[in-house]
Amino acid sequence: MGHIWKTAGRTIGIVGCLVSLAGCVTIQQPADQSTQLDPFDIVVVWSTSMAVGTFYAKLDGKDITPQFSVDYGAGRATAKMSAAPIQHTLEAGGNLNYILYTGPASTSVTFAVGIQ
Repeated sequence: MGHIWKTAGRTIGIVGCLVSLAGCVTIQQPADQSTQLDPFDIVVVWSTSMAVGTFYAKLDGKDITPQFSVDYGAGRATAKMSAAPIQHTLEAGGNLNYILYTGPASTSVTFAVGIQ
């Protein structure tokens, strides 16, 4: 019976991702509204499989995707970046594969880079 509830929860989670796509891609680092020391790590994860070759990242609107090491199987992309000591916006996303649907999902955070 516990297994049925766990399976039902996963189904609800998938439906929730379809309804609210922004929640399926998460920027773990840097945290929203945080201050980072330069250089800083970027960690992006996603909750369902992402179509290979569709991951992207932008810092202040500029494409920084080539800076990332992307592991589609693990649902994770990482990079180490340097940026000017000001406030920045990081956006990341890609096309996520759902049961009957492949579609875009993205999220963004705002953070500052501090001076050491």
